Amino acid sequence: MIVIVNGAFVSLNKPQILVNDRGFLLGDGIFETLYYDGQYLECYEAHWQRLQKGLAIFQIPFHLSETMIHQQILDLLAANHLTQQPASVRITITRGMGDRGLNIPINQSASWVIQTAAYKRVSSPLTLDISTHCHPGKSTLSSIKHLGYQLSILGRLEAKQKQIDDVVFVNSADEVVCSTAANIFMVIDDVIVTPPLIAGCLPGIKRGQMIQHKNVIVRPILKQELLEKAESIFLTNSLIGIQPVKQLLASKKELIPFIK
Repeated sequence: MIVIVNGAFVSLNKPQILVNDRGFLLGDGIFETLYYDGQYLECYEAHWQRLQKGLAIFQIPFHLSETMIHQQILDLLAANHLTQQPASVRITITRGMGDRGLNIPINQSASWVIQTAAYKRVSSPLTLDISTHCHPGKSTLSSIKHLGYQLSILGRLEAKQKQIDDVVFVNSADEVVCSTAANIFMVIDDVIVTPPLIAGCLPGIKRGQMIQHKNVIVRPILKQELLEKAESIFLTNSLIGIQPVKQLLASKKELIPFIK
């Protein structure tokens, strides 16, 4: 498998990032994950805009254009023989190298990596449970995809221990937020509802599409309402698309399969 590191095509099996890269040491960076459907990159412009927002928040200087990165992605898909099939694409940008500690380097030179891999969307329904870990709620970081995914990792460890697919995070106000890597929707009283950004969820690209094209109500959803009133539940993100949930362990309700 070939990856792009700072514009160069290199083998995934060779060392790529130096140990003093701030993304490795401090999580000082951002990323975006996109879906390639075998012909086009879905919602590339929307992903690029969110990437720019993350760069601005972290004040990471990055001078490659939207068009240049798009072409590099297409070239990498071709190099990995993925142009004719669905694939995942990840763009990671860090502040680059720096001395130890938190001080921001005077001379900054961003590092970036582009990765592609064959990917097939799975439509099989998921089993979820409520996480024991509290989501921190809305913050500056909740609006972007940054490299600090520790909470999501804890959630996936929790899911693995319970032998289920994923968990749902709830914030300190007992409001439903998201799963470990996806936005959450549910049907309550025959209406599709999803948590607002103020609860702490990421403004997902697929979430935005659902709200724009479906009759979705955005409002706070308490955990108890999820447990007692949700008729159907489904998750969304750019890679999985729309994935239904067959069971929520903490709920005694039988879920109705969501029809896309």
